[in-house]
Amino acid sequence: KGINTLDKACLSHDIAYATHRDTQSRNKSDDVLSARASQIVLDEDTPEYEKKDAKLVNAIMAAKSRFGLGLKLKKCLVVYGTYLLQPDWILARC
Repeated sequence: KGINTLDKACLSHDIAYATHRDTQSRNKSDDVLSARASQIVLDEDTPEYEKKDAKLVNAIMAAKSRFGLGLKLKKCLVVYGTYLLQPDWILARC
């Protein structure tokens, strides 16, 4: 659902990442989130704390997309404490 506008945009971004594995599609999703964060910053009705967060998200997503940063996921065991997990969504270097 999302607790505010930025959270909803981030949720949509997370869903796009979960459904697309290729870097090009993920970079497009980053662009969409960056653009939405920019709109939130310019919205006069948005609280200052959310604008601050949106500025950070905008900067990170814009840089990530601009430089084509995306990690290819590898299936591996990631150890957290004593638990061995193998989730597809963990970005880990194996």
